[in-house]
Amino acid sequence: MPRGQNAAPTVEQINKDRITLLSEQYWASYALQRRAYDRLVVDEIYIKELLGTNFNLRRIILLEFSQYLENFLWPNLNPDQCSPYHVMSVCVMVNEKFRERVQPWDAINANPEHFGKFFSRVMHLCLEGDELSIKEQTILIMFLDHCFNSLELDVIRSQIQKIVGLTIWTNLTPERREYEFEKTPKFRKLWKLICKKDEKLENEELQTTIFERTFLRKLAEKFLQLIENIQSINNTDQYPFETVIYTERFLELFTDIIVQLPTRRFFNIVLDNINFVIRCFLSPFIKSLIKNNENMDIEFIQTSIRKKIQTENGEEEIEQQATTKTTNLFHKMLTNFKFYSNFEINDTTGETLTQNEMMEKHYEKVLQLQKAIFKHFRDEMPTFPLQNIQTIDKREILNDEFDKLSDEQLKSISLSLQPPIQINNRELLIEVLISEHEKIQSHLEVRLIQ
Repeated sequence: MPRGQNAAPTVEQINKDRITLLSEQYWASYALQRRAYDRLVVDEIYIKELLGTNFNLRRIILLEFSQYLENFLWPNLNPDQCSPYHVMSVCVMVNEKFRERVQPWDAINANPEHFGKFFSRVMHLCLEGDELSIKEQTILIMFLDHCFNSLELDVIRSQIQKIVGLTIWTNLTPERREYEFEKTPKFRKLWKLICKKDEKLENEELQTTIFERTFLRKLAEKFLQLIENIQSINNTDQYPFETVIYTERFLELFTDIIVQLPTRRFFNIVLDNINFVIRCFLSPFIKSLIKNNENMDIEFIQTSIRKKIQTENGEEEIEQQATTKTTNLFHKMLTNFKFYSNFEINDTTGETLTQNEMMEKHYEKVLQLQKAIFKHFRDEMPTFPLQNIQTIDKREILNDEFDKLSDEQLKSISLSLQPPIQINNRELLIEVLISEHEKIQSHLEVRLIQ
């Protein structure tokens, strides 16, 4: 049977391959004489064998088979001087080890001293690598996801703690931060200690610290900018295949962050503060997915089919599955992300909230809204503040009531709440107000019904 595009290469093909010949010269463990490390070799391999082949799986497998990461990339890594190609190559190889389900961190654990600076280079590339293709950005996001799923390792956990600890509340508005401190006073004491330590830092060290604390929020904002401004193909509500894959991988990363209590505790509040979930649902990208239930790049599918017809019929079905598998997956993942972000637990302690506690929390929010409206807008909404909570906490009713108000009236109401909601966009402000005060069926209630 003819071999597919990603079939494992034969021994003869491996021996004759350019990657094997390079490994025998520079990093193969069985080579009698090795040439000195040359950074240009790393750059050339990345440009020609990885980027030049659109990260062909067979090329990556050959590099992994030759122990490229263990014998060449990581031992010769200098985070301060190495090229972005070197950083990207390490990420590609670590991702491949995860795909093959082999020990991914052995090489890094053997020489962990450079991992901190390397991780910083990865973060800078995630935010500042505008010249990177969307596929390269996906590789970086996958690497970050693997890091967040490897918190049992000290070398990784020490870096992750810097970007998900209490210090990331520097991204909150002062009003929201004060509101959270009122709920958990011990965090206020810790925050004061952090501020005192910051005053003693040198300017360069302080800038590094600020970058680490704002990294995830900036990454979230960058993602929101993408899906809020993404252009469809020829106005057909179709999107490039690799862009769709990037959005799915990104949401997978954020989901893995908020389902683990150590990384969820402070970060979930930052996401809520920037209205991450709501902005995702209101984005043109999601709206088009809901409208058409389709998000694949037509050109990509046609090209794939054409390539398969030129080979054998046995592989045509596999390629079609690969291109349609992720259709509308992002919307499903976003729905799951919303579920986990609102999960009935105390983010500080990790304890499960009872139905009564959830109900009290909901009633407090709606009652606060009623008081604000009664104080400032009793003429515009005369009955709303006087009604029973169970009769007004429905999405349709809340939408009708808020829709009657002007932009200034909506802003005035939102600013009188605790914590204040500071949003200028009318559509987003109404959706945030509705989401904050509508009655949502908890997973406990769903289980009781089932």
